[in-house]
Amino acid sequence: MRGAAGSMQVRAMSFASTVSAKLDHHAREILLGAGISLALRVLGAGLGFGFNVVLARMVGAEGTGIYFIGLSVVSVVSIFGRLGLDSVALRRIAIHHDASGNPAGIATRVVKLGMLASLIASILVFGLAPLLADFVFSKPELSWPLRWMALSIVPLTLMTLYAEMLKGLKRIFYSQLVQVVLTPAISVPAGFRPA
Repeated sequence: MRGAAGSMQVRAMSFASTVSAKLDHHAREILLGAGISLALRVLGAGLGFGFNVVLARMVGAEGTGIYFIGLSVVSVVSIFGRLGLDSVALRRIAIHHDASGNPAGIATRVVKLGMLASLIASILVFGLAPLLADFVFSKPELSWPLRWMALSIVPLTLMTLYAEMLKGLKRIFYSQLVQVVLTPAISVPAGFRPA
């Protein structure tokens, strides 16, 4: 029995080395990036689930609902705050990186524009929070949570822009770390408060 298991393991390793030998550099890079991305997305999903459980236990169902309404508003406004720069950054940085150019100038402009646009969006949401809470959602108690969450528009925008720029540099691990793990990882400890 032991010999059969050992033989099967040897065949599996032989198959893996044969497949690896037949893949070119780019195919191996894609497979490695996909594997890393999957692992980090699973980790991020676990952290996100943990945060949701902590949040629900701390503030109850109604408070959790208010949080997710605010998060939805912030997420949509953050899309406008990015001005489509995430796609531009990914493409332009990848082009300059592959051509042995220096993508630092592009990155600086993207970050400055994204910060300015998201800051304006954040100020608008902060100022219009009472109107949004009363007239759009019919939930006056949403006003202050929405104002607090408006402060996250700039960091959310910058994290998305940095993640896309890292993808352009073929730094998939760090891109996924920023995009799928960092946000829930920061949110979980922030959700704890001393008893």
